[in-house]
Amino acid sequence: MGINRICGTLSSFYYKAVWNSWNHFSCNINETVIKETAAALVTTGLSKLGYNYVNIGNGSNAAYKDLRFIMIAGLKFLVTPRYLTCSKTMPGSLGHEEHDAKTFAEWGIDYLKYDNCNNDGSKPPVRYPVMTRALMKSGRPIFYSLCEWGDMHPALWGSPVGNSWRTTNDINDSWLSMISIADMNEIYAEHARPGGWNDPDMLEVGNGGMTKDEYIVHFSIWAISKAPLLLGCDIRNMSKETMEIVTNKEVIAINQDPHGVQAKKVRMEGDIEVWAGPLSGYRVALLLLNRGPLRSSITALWDDIEIPANSVVEARDLWEHKTLKQKFVGNLTATVDSHASDAMVSSGLSAIGYKYINIDDCWGELKRDSQGNLIAKASTFPSGIKALSDYVHSKGLKLGIYSDAGGQEDPATWAGGIGNSWRTTGDIQDNWKSMTTIADQNDRWASYARPGSWNDPDMLEVGNGGMSREEYRSHFSIWALAKAPLLIGCDLRSMDKATFELLSNKEVIAINQDKLGIQGKKVKKDGDLEVWAGPLSKKRVAVILWNRGSLPANITARWADIGLDSSATVNARDLWAHSTYSGVRKQLSALVEPHACKMYTLTRRKA
Repeated sequence: MGINRICGTLSSFYYKAVWNSWNHFSCNINETVIKETAAALVTTGLSKLGYNYVNIGNGSNAAYKDLRFIMIAGLKFLVTPRYLTCSKTMPGSLGHEEHDAKTFAEWGIDYLKYDNCNNDGSKPPVRYPVMTRALMKSGRPIFYSLCEWGDMHPALWGSPVGNSWRTTNDINDSWLSMISIADMNEIYAEHARPGGWNDPDMLEVGNGGMTKDEYIVHFSIWAISKAPLLLGCDIRNMSKETMEIVTNKEVIAINQDPHGVQAKKVRMEGDIEVWAGPLSGYRVALLLLNRGPLRSSITALWDDIEIPANSVVEARDLWEHKTLKQKFVGNLTATVDSHASDAMVSSGLSAIGYKYINIDDCWGELKRDSQGNLIAKASTFPSGIKALSDYVHSKGLKLGIYSDAGGQEDPATWAGGIGNSWRTTGDIQDNWKSMTTIADQNDRWASYARPGSWNDPDMLEVGNGGMSREEYRSHFSIWALAKAPLLIGCDLRSMDKATFELLSNKEVIAINQDKLGIQGKKVKKDGDLEVWAGPLSKKRVAVILWNRGSLPANITARWADIGLDSSATVNARDLWAHSTYSGVRKQLSALVEPHACKMYTLTRRKA
């Protein structure tokens, strides 16, 4: 039986959709796991979508000769042999190709992943065709997957040898690994065709090392690349979120399109990429990919994706499952969120000092368990808080959680020996009036704050959309001067550039984190015009000129207002403009726009 007859023109899903044991189970497999997995493929409906192969990776042995259960379930069975397996727990097939191919056929094997560990030193282009010929003689159609990790560029010679070939080294469950694997596989796009596919390794979707958005990127790139869709998670315990990703019929249809042409990158601008590939029916598959930490607008030009310039195009969003109302001519533009890879880490915010991920209210069930323990909501935290904590800690971050002690007034007057911070106000809202009111209320308690015991005027609303950029800048500046805990309250995964720039201002954050730890306060008020100030380490002073009115105005801070000697000469550092004014004497004045502020650090000049 010729190898080409095994796949022919692969216009169906069935030879490319697989569950593989290695990513999740490694060598910790047994007959029960395999049978339960086979049952799960059927009961979840995955087998109806085409996930029909159960592949035992490294660590399998002769204990799986009775395959009646899997056959009855209507699934196909796979094994992974070598000279010695990578785990060295069992013999491989090198030197025993014909014998083992016959055995595989007798066992009812449907897919053979032929790995490259512990080989005899012969070249893969010589070694792998031996198994090709053995499979042809076996009398059973067996999909032949070459796994020599792309070392000798099998895309260049694998087509007459097997049905797929690994183009890369092993994937692991992280954004960096996944995206670098995608890049390596894309290099060989022109060598893929129906019956001969580039294989960038298994899917990590559902194994927990990436966010939902990152797994969607992962599945989308594998689909548009016509890669074999090899599930690598424990499908017996698959979450609803994972199920929704791997069962997206519209995305799977891109992978299984009968045209069988692998998509590739057609435009790259820094972290912004456009991937595209032709489909049957004169259609095009398009992927707009944002690899960066910030939300960005991405444009695909018709010229990039080989659509005639004047064509009017209808676009279908395969993850939202809707056809866009707008018709597109010449290009298609969309705003794409960050890949959201633990956005505090990937955006660089953790390096600046944002180290805590805090879960506020609504995380738990209403009732405790029989032992009196709090219970996380299974619908929103299916892995439990401990697993979430382990994950957050693995990113070098800390996890905070919310509870409630009831209410008692004026905690600043009594909480210093009890906690590290205390709310001084009601809940903040994302508007100017609420923010300014909260700032005033918190200022009343400035004298009670000290290092390790902080007044807390509630979270930052920066980035939530209810205030202007200048208002958010005032918000962040006042919170920083007041030594308030800087608790980001927006969605970091979809944070825009303006929000990121505001929250990551190192000079303003340094005021908040100054080791002297004295809360700044309002020192002068003239109608809507205010001066706030506070001492810093090294005999410096932080100053805010704040215009709470509706018209531009000049605001002046005199040295007497802010605790400086009248004869002092200072250098004034503008913390938002990142510029320095030298030799300032007696007072500091600036024109300030409505609802805006100017923030400075004043450093005494040596006489």
